[in-house]
Amino acid sequence: MSEYIRELRSLVGTRPLILTGSVVIIQNDNDQILLQHRKDGNWGLSDPTESHEIRFFDMHDLPSLNPANTVYLSKYILKV
Repeated sequence: MSEYIRELRSLVGTRPLILTGSVVIIQNDNDQILLQHRKDGNWGLSDPTESHEIRFFDMHDLPSLNPANTVYLSKYILKV
C-alpha cells in the first residue's frame, strides 16, 4: 500500500475511497501489444494494484494512435 493511501486511511478510516485511474493498452498494426519491462526481467501488463509511473506524451510520439479506436474493457473495484 502506498504512503498516500496509508495517509488517506488514517484520515477517513474504513470509509470507501474514490480514486480514479486509467490504463492504456497500445496495439500496433501487426496486433503486437506494448508491454512493460519489469524489474524482475520479465515482460507483461501492469497489475491494477501496482503503483504506476505517469508518462505524458503527445499524439506525435505515437503517430498511429487513434483515440477514436477505443474499447471499454472493464472496471476494477479494488479494496485498499
